[in-house]
Amino acid sequence: MHSPELCRLHNLRDTSGFYVHFSPAMPTFSRSTKLAMLFCAATLMPSLAVAQTTEPIQIGRTMAITGGLATYGQAKLDGGDAYIAQVNKTGGVNGRQIVVTTLDDVYDPKKAVENLRKLATDIKPAAFLGTFGVPVVAAALPVIEELRIPAVGLTTGAKA
Repeated sequence: MHSPELCRLHNLRDTSGFYVHFSPAMPTFSRSTKLAMLFCAATLMPSLAVAQTTEPIQIGRTMAITGGLATYGQAKLDGGDAYIAQVNKTGGVNGRQIVVTTLDDVYDPKKAVENLRKLATDIKPAAFLGTFGVPVVAAALPVIEELRIPAVGLTTGAKA
């Protein structure tokens, strides 16, 4: 029979984001062997992850920074940039800096779609950030889904 302590070690996530899974139903390993395996995984995985992930995190952003909604777009741009600068100043995300590439869509849905496709091709972003406005977001959503790139901070004035 397995101890309650081992059962709590059933499914752990270490600091590098790797999942370490040890089933309490593994009868072929002793408790001390499982704990030794967990210790090795917990100490080796973060160093392996850091060695493999030194590249900056690329983020793509299309928004109106000129045109009719430039005031809102510029405020959203400045706020996002300030936050990302603070994250980078304090070491980034797991030691990786965030790099944001912004393209102006002039609040034109067709231009926003072109920008999303260009960003996906040119920088291969981990995510899109900050697209706004009902017509732009409505045009962008099918493209974002097609590209299979997550989008964060999409905003509209439409009621859900």
